[in-house]
Amino acid sequence: MSIERESHPTPTIREILAGYQAVNEREREEARERLPRLTVEESVRRYLWMRALARRVAPDAERIFVKQRKAHYARLHERLKRAARRMGNGPAD
Repeated sequence: MSIERESHPTPTIREILAGYQAVNEREREEARERLPRLTVEESVRRYLWMRALARRVAPDAERIFVKQRKAHYARLHERLKRAARRMGNGPAD
């Protein structure tokens, strides 16, 4: 008994990634068209649903990314302080 190969070659990693990229771009386009028409309630409901899904899929992600999130907000805080000083609204330091 012989196993016959399909006539389609196995896609390369680059081809697979390009396919995902195309799908993701189309989904972003659909979201850009759909999101402005959502009510606030529906937007919040979708956000909470996605957050719950992410927690089920990667329950440790919250703990893992705390350090990176803190560093991001520290940098953002410094940038905002500098911008406020330039505008004459911030502390003199």
